[in-house]
Amino acid sequence: MSLRDLQLSMLAEIRQQGECLQVKDKTSLSARTCVDIYRDSLRETHVRALQTMFPVCQELLGEECFRATCRRYFAEVPSKENSFTEFGAAFVAFLADFTPLQHIEFLTDVAKLELLIHIAEEADDHVSDDWAQFNDYCAQGLPLQFRLPANATLLQCAYPAHEIWAAHQPGGDLASVELSEDNFHLMVWRPGWSARIDPLDAPTFRFLQLIEELSDFEEVCERFAENFPDVDLGALLQQCIQGGFIAGYIP
Repeated sequence: MSLRDLQLSMLAEIRQQGECLQVKDKTSLSARTCVDIYRDSLRETHVRALQTMFPVCQELLGEECFRATCRRYFAEVPSKENSFTEFGAAFVAFLADFTPLQHIEFLTDVAKLELLIHIAEEADDHVSDDWAQFNDYCAQGLPLQFRLPANATLLQCAYPAHEIWAAHQPGGDLASVELSEDNFHLMVWRPGWSARIDPLDAPTFRFLQLIEELSDFEEVCERFAENFPDVDLGALLQQCIQGGFIAGYIP
């Protein structure tokens, strides 16, 4: 057996997906005990990583319930990801379909938000373009393509995940949160040292969505007008630039 096959066999056994017959009994430990030591160590590493990434979810569930959920996830969803961020993304998908927690309807939205906060904190720093020549390009009628901050992600959720998250920060007020179901639009990004959550109205969210999806700004304007014909697009563009939601442009 090659080294790679041995490693894969060992990993499958650690994840309780096969028999690693190459593990032999030791003088004082059985082969099963040896494998269990590795399994417990690997599982605890993943549980601690999820605790770090989803602290508010842990507060909502309680540490014991959250750790049990993480262990269930570890057992049922083999990790094939190359980073804990990808492992966390799969955890969010797992929570969405995890029957024992389906009654906590806002949990998945909070998990999505915490994942995006982690991604923003790990992403490239926010760098805004020099806007000095922007008016000149506009005056010349040159086509432009706008871009969002490199560490920004747009999130639409059914529950006020940002308010739930804020209420669980130091000094937060849980009593101020109303768990009404609605369409909430957020931008999660890191303009400075720490991640920030900006609630957006529906027109701003849609405008930024289109900028992210389309390279042709003329098409952005046309598509936006289909949904919000009465919104002053020029004023909205200026507002987004001033707020930092649009970080730059490509003439």
